[in-house]
Amino acid sequence: MNRTIVPAIAVIALLASCTKTESRLEQLSREAEEKEAVEVAAMAKRLPTLPETSELPVGVPAGVWEDLHWLPPTVVGINGTADQMPFVAQWVFSQAFAEHESCRALERGFEGGYGIEWEQQPQSFVFFGRAELADVDACAQAFARDLGGAARLETGVLTLGLQGRETQVQLGRRGEQLIAIVDDGRIGTIAGDRLGDNANLLSLLRTVDTSRAIWSMSARDVTSVPLGVPSLGFIVYAAAAAEPWEFRFTFGSETDAEAALQATDPAVQKAETNLGVSLEVSAELEGSTLVASVDLMNVFSRPPEELEALQQKLDAMLAGRG
Repeated sequence: MNRTIVPAIAVIALLASCTKTESRLEQLSREAEEKEAVEVAAMAKRLPTLPETSELPVGVPAGVWEDLHWLPPTVVGINGTADQMPFVAQWVFSQAFAEHESCRALERGFEGGYGIEWEQQPQSFVFFGRAELADVDACAQAFARDLGGAARLETGVLTLGLQGRETQVQLGRRGEQLIAIVDDGRIGTIAGDRLGDNANLLSLLRTVDTSRAIWSMSARDVTSVPLGVPSLGFIVYAAAAAEPWEFRFTFGSETDAEAALQATDPAVQKAETNLGVSLEVSAELEGSTLVASVDLMNVFSRPPEELEALQQKLDAMLAGRG
């Protein structure tokens, strides 16, 4: 046999072997994907269903109550948006991994979300949308590949890992909607109408205007230190950086609200000195509510590192440390 034929035959045999090996690997990969798809489809049928509310409290926005009535009364605040995606969701869908078609499907099906505030950070988040569990899984895997993290989907729980930290996302259903709850365990066992046991929060819910672009409400008392008068909570309506924000502080009486108004100008002057920024603030009374319009342009124009330092100074002031 010609000497050049033998090596040629060997090369052909090797290529054929590699092709068979590659085909076998592709087959195994395809079988693994098909198996996972079957498991995810079965998992989707076992997702827990959010409880329905038994009664809508008088004066409370129906949409917010139906969405969040199952939260525990230990919730301190809630923030939401009227017709735009919450900032945290905007950030997620702006990342490179979100170009994956499964992530785009989640973005197209997104229907709303809330930030949930507790006594201590971090916040929890609740998102609603029309989506398939398979897209949640595929988008999570894209996240893990792109950012060097990890993603694991088990019955009702998606665990995301990044830089040594894990975040758990509880998944459930409400009718045709898929619900995603980003929480570290403080929500606890989900049960209907628990939020109704928080009287202060219910009172704020009766006055909040959820048609505003960005709204936030909190039952925290943030006026005792700067104004010398305790409050029952506050509502903030945020606007574009060039437009004033509206703060509405609720007091226990008109007398308290009047005292808070008298203390506003000295408090603003002290804040300007401590923070090193100029603040344009106008305030007026509406019964037992102090309404303040605050131009934050001088704040938002600062670079990120200065904004972080300002936030730390503001936190110290509200805690009576500055």
